[in-house]
Amino acid sequence: MILALDTSTRLGSVAVGTEEGEVRARRFLPRQRAHAEELVPGIVDVLDRAGTDRRQLTGVVVGAGPGSFTGVRVAAATAKGLVRALGIPLWASSSLEAGAVTAGLRVPKLGGDVSLPPDAAGRPLRVLFDARRDRVYAAAYRTGASGIETLAAPRATTVDGVLASEPEPG
Repeated sequence: MILALDTSTRLGSVAVGTEEGEVRARRFLPRQRAHAEELVPGIVDVLDRAGTDRRQLTGVVVGAGPGSFTGVRVAAATAKGLVRALGIPLWASSSLEAGAVTAGLRVPKLGGDVSLPPDAAGRPLRVLFDARRDRVYAAAYRTGASGIETLAAPRATTVDGVLASEPEPG
């Protein structure tokens, strides 16, 4: 089982799943500036709901941003402590790329489900995270059966900058 942690944005997340990519349990950490106090209880919660003991973990993946410097450090420090104690590997992943990979999954939001249309596979997908001060972290990807392809490297810009510099998806 793989544990995934990301606290690089205002909405942090914790998930546990199989090495084949099946998500067994996930939890969002919605309180801004509280990821440090919510992360460990979130880990305990997803492990319990997945019926998994920490000794069954085979690795931990942590969101490496871009995003809040402090937020990235919270997840990274927690992950490093876990992998050291359990003797398992640690991997870092772009939080923007993870957003692209999971965009097609059904994600609970405001009491409903949001997902990409069925014909979206293989089409360009822009991922934007709030970088504050009227800026965004942005990247463009294409996902498909063979994996994920980066079409525009992650960068900090404005929404207008994203729209002006990248081709229309589709």
